[in-house]
Amino acid sequence: DDLRLLYVAFTRAQHQLVVWWGQTSGAHKGPLGRLLFGDTTDLHASPRNPNDEDTGTLLSDLANRLGSGFELRKIPEVVEASHIEISNGHDSAAFVPASFTRSHVANPAWYRWSYSSLTSAAHGDDDGIARGGFDEPDTDMSDADRLDLEVPSTHVIAPTSEPSPDVLVARLLGMGGGRFFGSWVHEILEITDFCANPLDDELRRAIAATSYADVDAIDLDDLVAGLSDALHTPLEPLGGVPLAGVAAADRLPELSFHFPLGDGRSPMSVQGLFELAAAHHSPFADHFARLANDTSGLDFAGLMTGSIDLVLRVPGPQGPVYALADHKTNSLHDRLNPLVTAYGADAMHAEMVRHDYPVQALVYSVALHRMLSLRLDGYDIDTHLGPSCYLFVRGMTGPSTPVIDGVRNGVFAWRPPSALVLAASNYLGDM
Repeated sequence: DDLRLLYVAFTRAQHQLVVWWGQTSGAHKGPLGRLLFGDTTDLHASPRNPNDEDTGTLLSDLANRLGSGFELRKIPEVVEASHIEISNGHDSAAFVPASFTRSHVANPAWYRWSYSSLTSAAHGDDDGIARGGFDEPDTDMSDADRLDLEVPSTHVIAPTSEPSPDVLVARLLGMGGGRFFGSWVHEILEITDFCANPLDDELRRAIAATSYADVDAIDLDDLVAGLSDALHTPLEPLGGVPLAGVAAADRLPELSFHFPLGDGRSPMSVQGLFELAAAHHSPFADHFARLANDTSGLDFAGLMTGSIDLVLRVPGPQGPVYALADHKTNSLHDRLNPLVTAYGADAMHAEMVRHDYPVQALVYSVALHRMLSLRLDGYDIDTHLGPSCYLFVRGMTGPSTPVIDGVRNGVFAWRPPSALVLAASNYLGDM
């Protein structure tokens, strides 16, 4: 969709189009980077990240191909200040603009932070992306990968022979991959009425209303059936209700939030936040401790931002419970031998750690806690704040989805302890 928006922007110019390119972190992964440096034969391939010299060569080649009417200008690192004569009708004075360098930035930690930004020091990368689906890995299986392996799609979806009980049979296993496919699935589900009858027709309507560059490689019947299966999978962390049982009035998709960090100016320690999380007993205490060790010396200030994929309101023992839900299209299975255990508790826990989803769950729980405390009369964190549910849709096969050691395949839930949510909210600054 970003490529489509770039096309719209480029083609609206009537007389002149000025395009700026800067070699900033992650820029090569954006739509302009894909257009300039990507592989036009494979939209799933990650664009290369050229250095300054290669960038100049590639852009010069582009200028030569486009010919007259195209001008390439390189902006020098230092632009000489020019004197501007200003006349107010009475007298004139020379105005000299100030020159600023990186050393003049008073607070380099001030930034619009996302959960992935907090862990960037530990991994050496940060896209700053908070939208649904775009926090999913680029390393998922693509259609090109499947073709290279020469594995027919029927190997992993709806075989006609009686499968082994250890083999996972699911419609979505061999389909798509990467953040663009994940974003598409999020867009489909965002505009789908989960309670529509028939649901298949509603999913087809939502699919028709969205776009995906590689849609021709997708079996839409399998996509509809697979998403329907996921929506009908019972969610034990929410009392066993499936998403197909949650009315539109009880769900809020794509809840974006922004809140200031501390006083909005003073830097805080990223390591301190992770140390605080590690001190609370949870399945991810060790992961937070590793992140604390890897983010020593990193400060952050400014704003925290994010987009919660889905907030659900479901009945609880003492009143409504408000839970977070995030649809994940991550591929956890072996492409040649997909096993039922691929989407079991251990595999999902490992995937949560691999992509720092516990950090996301904690930050988003703080955001939801703050909203509820401001908007819900009589709010009590222990009563009303629900778990963060990560729904790995490829492993969710409907009401018969296997339950292994008490955990249903594809359904991972973690409710950060109330004490941790309150402590993290206090650490990040008063509301």
